[in-house]
Amino acid sequence: FAPTPQTASLMLFLQMVASTRMHLEVADVKNAFCQGRPMQRTRGSLFVEPCEGLELEPGSLIERIVPVYGLMDAPMEWHVTVTEELTKLGFRKCLLEPCWWTRRGTSGALQMVLIEVDDFLIGSMGREDMRDLKDQLSKRFPFGTYREVDEEGAEFAGRRVRRLSDRVTVDQEKYILEEV
Repeated sequence: FAPTPQTASLMLFLQMVASTRMHLEVADVKNAFCQGRPMQRTRGSLFVEPCEGLELEPGSLIERIVPVYGLMDAPMEWHVTVTEELTKLGFRKCLLEPCWWTRRGTSGALQMVLIEVDDFLIGSMGREDMRDLKDQLSKRFPFGTYREVDEEGAEFAGRRVRRLSDRVTVDQEKYILEEV
């Protein structure tokens, strides 16, 4: 089990980013399940045949200690790993949307993260704060992609998110979603 955000939560997240003029970036964790914490298997260890390229005797078995795609407990281990890391960084989980995390300051939300398995949608009040968060997250998770959302857009959870300047007021921005 790993929660995924509701569409309404995604739309509200984008509205809050636009209304507060946060910077928006999308990040994708490389081999996310393999980045999870070591498995906590109550029914004992899991042994597998090694893949080609490892110099082991034929018929050898190795113990699988990290989750991989396809194991029933891999999504939950990944979710717990992300939860632990964001909590360490001072984020708090939304009570109504378990995929939405917020780090607050005295004046309100400083940064928000919406997670869809291995995709992170990140809003931040300042570019320097965004860079600092990227550095903090990159220490724990290797990212395949990490890019700012602009008019060209970026993919998040199978959708393209684009930032468009409002035609009436140049200072106001809006974000739209398109199915990929």
